[in-house]
Amino acid sequence: MSPDSSGPQTGHRIKAPGVEAIDAQDRAAFTITEFCEAHRISRSKLYQLWAAGTGPRVMKVGVKVLISIEAAAEWRREREQAAAEAKAEMVRVS
Repeated sequence: MSPDSSGPQTGHRIKAPGVEAIDAQDRAAFTITEFCEAHRISRSKLYQLWAAGTGPRVMKVGVKVLISIEAAAEWRREREQAAAEAKAEMVRVS
């Protein structure tokens, strides 16, 4: 498969139903569907994360809910840090 081909299997392109594949770096924000597909989580898991207070920040534009690229990157950093802290705690306890 060539590097510029679209599709979720490349890891570099995001394709939501009914939307042309777009490089993540070419967008300013994700829709909820695009965010879930890009991060390989279900929509219900995203709502669970928001309910737990650990989901990404959102912005509303009219009735549309968007997650900025910056908010997505911040969320990933926070999740990585939380995982590292949990691992360190497990090592400390054992």
